[in-house]
Amino acid sequence: MKRSICLIFWFLLGRWLPKSTFPIIGKMSKRIRLFIVKGIFKKTGSNVNVENLAHFGNGKNIEIGDNSGLGKRCRVPSNIK
Repeated sequence: MKRSICLIFWFLLGRWLPKSTFPIIGKMSKRIRLFIVKGIFKKTGSNVNVENLAHFGNGKNIEIGDNSGLGKRCRVPSNIK
């Protein structure tokens, strides 16, 4: 249930927020996106950045490690580690 709600928030809000380098609100956008994907991904390390418009399917089996990120408009399979 939590994953479903987070996916809805991702597709309606998270993916459309400004990029993380956008002046003033970029850092907040980055934090919001991270909060959302922590509820979607199987494992999320520290210092992770998921940029806007990233596409990762349902993200059910994604594991992303420390100091990693998904770039703007990237497309990754939903089972990547």
